Amino acid sequence: MKTTVLKFFTLSVALLAFTNISFGQSQSTASADAGANIITPISISNSQGLHFGDIVSQTNAFTVTMSAAGGRSDASGLSGDQSPLLSTNTGNQAVFTITGEADYEFSVLLPTSIELTATGATPMDVDNFTMNLDESDNTLTGGSVVLNVGATLHVNAVQQAGAYTGSFNVTVAYE
Repeated sequence: MKTTVLKFFTLSVALLAFTNISFGQSQSTASADAGANIITPISISNSQGLHFGDIVSQTNAFTVTMSAAGGRSDASGLSGDQSPLLSTNTGNQAVFTITGEADYEFSVLLPTSIELTATGATPMDVDNFTMNLDESDNTLTGGSVVLNVGATLHVNAVQQAGAYTGSFNVTVAYE
């Protein structure tokens, strides 16, 4: 009986040895490259503020528009010396410089409205912000772009004399 058990054990070991050899490959390994591309952060700086110039108060409310190109006109469409509402101090559009990674696309977020205030006076609203860049093709050609911003000022009837001020934010981001 001892010999039968020994034969059975030997046969079992032999069978298991051949069984392990007959199995296929149970795992495989492949490698991949890894990397990163660090780009220049996008930034914006202001070199000139938006100023609507000197405006003559009137008995009726009216608007003054400063275009992104720097042209100023009143609600009737008259500009400069042609308008009785606008003096010779013509004002100017806001000017920003956007810098970042060359040839990358970006988006610009302009404000919807702000207020200009003066001590003891009724605030004036500014809205309809515009820019000189075409939103469908904002590319940092050469890594830098000049952004001009204009808007519309709403002058109230019999607006009090004074120096009105306010501020606004322009936000840029990579797309």
